[in-house]
Amino acid sequence: MRILLPSIVDPWTHAGGAAAATRGLLALLGAPPFDATADVVVPGSPLPHVVRQLLALARSVGSPLPSKALFVETAAFRRRLHALASSRPYDLVLINGSDLLGPHRGLPAGVPTVLYVHNLEHELYAAQLGLMPPLVRACLRPDLAKLTRFERAGMRAVDGILFISTDDRDRAVADGLTTPHLHLPPLFAYAPSPRTPRDPTTPIRLGFLANLDWWPNRVGLEWLLRDVLPHVTRDDLRLHLFGAGSPRHARADRRVIAHGFVTDVARVFAACDVMVCPIHTGAGVNVKLAEALYNGVPVLGTRFAARGLPIADTAAVRLADDAAAWIEILSGRALTDLADEAASPDTARAFVPATHAPALRAFLAAVSAPA
Repeated sequence: MRILLPSIVDPWTHAGGAAAATRGLLALLGAPPFDATADVVVPGSPLPHVVRQLLALARSVGSPLPSKALFVETAAFRRRLHALASSRPYDLVLINGSDLLGPHRGLPAGVPTVLYVHNLEHELYAAQLGLMPPLVRACLRPDLAKLTRFERAGMRAVDGILFISTDDRDRAVADGLTTPHLHLPPLFAYAPSPRTPRDPTTPIRLGFLANLDWWPNRVGLEWLLRDVLPHVTRDDLRLHLFGAGSPRHARADRRVIAHGFVTDVARVFAACDVMVCPIHTGAGVNVKLAEALYNGVPVLGTRFAARGLPIADTAAVRLADDAAAWIEILSGRALTDLADEAASPDTARAFVPATHAPALRAFLAAVSAPA
């Protein structure tokens, strides 16, 4: 199988959750029974990110397309897609991210097109607008309405949809979606690093692994550092921050240790007793929460962070939403008990690519069948 993959991120160089989930999907497609190869095409521009955003917003005023679509739909991107489409045969077009629903026009006729939904873009945009001043929200509300129509129309136009989140799938269906679809959670193809038993004489190691260039991660970490950690009474814990931008968030609290960008995430999970996921806003799923469970690491998270994921292991997952509950857990015996847990093999298996091969094979056969 040969796949043309317009992708919102480069799965081999990007550090965020979208790239990790894309790598897992490609690992599944690259193995039997698919044995697929994918030609990845990523939007790009020499302009700074913020300049591209402002230009897209300005262009959207006189365009039927929302700014998010205009941000990625550059002339160079379209030329690259069309050049590949005309140079070789493809069995599948896999659109990696709803932002790219526009540029798939003009791609090879008769080739099944499947959309991989990391999140509902209009819901993510709405959450972001909710953090902005009222005047900015009012100015951008028409763009949000345009994005909502654009995304829903694009989902109706493709042949099939892979949802990473059950919550997103259910909301899309409630909005009238009838396009064939399949839930496919975040997948990970590397071998988890073995974890050693926790030494009870050393501080409990909390881990926070995230790309802090992504605004929901920043909001969550700021909440943890501002509203929770200063009020935690126990001293025998350390919060280790991993990921791009983490040194900027290290505080005077000696319990916080920033490590910056890491290349081997498996070693991060092996070195932490509990992963924390204090995410309260955004959309899609928390890929790092899924990855922690894949690696057998127990998790303290919010219910928002866990939404849309197949989590059956309650012993290794503690969910709480308000600061008082987090403070109580982190200050007492509950944290020690959680650190001594491990995610069950059944929970980890939900994020193994091979687990989903039969369902994906049947789904692709159905969307590829002649009408």
